[in-house]
Amino acid sequence: ATNHPARPDYLGQAGNLIACMTGLRLSEIQGLQHRDIDFQNRAIVIRRSWNNRLLCLNTETKSGKERTVFFSGIVEKVLHRLIDMNPYGQGGECFVFFGGTAEAPKDPRGFSDSLFYAMELIGIHEAERKSRGISFHSHRHFLNSLLVNSKIPLHKIQALVGHSDNKMTERYYHADDMQDVLQITDNIFQIN
Repeated sequence: ATNHPARPDYLGQAGNLIACMTGLRLSEIQGLQHRDIDFQNRAIVIRRSWNNRLLCLNTETKSGKERTVFFSGIVEKVLHRLIDMNPYGQGGECFVFFGGTAEAPKDPRGFSDSLFYAMELIGIHEAERKSRGISFHSHRHFLNSLLVNSKIPLHKIQALVGHSDNKMTERYYHADDMQDVLQITDNIFQIN
């Protein structure tokens, strides 16, 4: 008998889906607050991340720069559901991925447990997962690879995932400019 991780909850599943479709880091997902989401423009402004060591919000992102990540209709539905189910209300400072108290987001292990459970269901057990180096962060690699192989311009990918280097084009994209990216991410999953 296989020893499955605990069955994931909706927050864990939603965090994995959003990471896969947006390239957000785990700490960025944890640090998301309601005020960071602009449903009218289908955008998330990544301003800061959650520090799991100090158990507080960092004052900025990993790169030190804010970025805007546009999301598809699938992610919009998931975000609405998360906000609607938040036991701490719908105020701007509420964490989208709420934890056991209003002061902290969901524990990072819950996101990994959800991923590992799903992998077990499709036959990728712990030993194989470890030998292949699959972790929550693998969602970023998946999205980068998918977009590169779909011929999305490199500067769009860099803007989306927040990679910064000397060659990165400093541009702001509107949702219309990212339709090619959103079409690809929407085609990953079909959710009712």
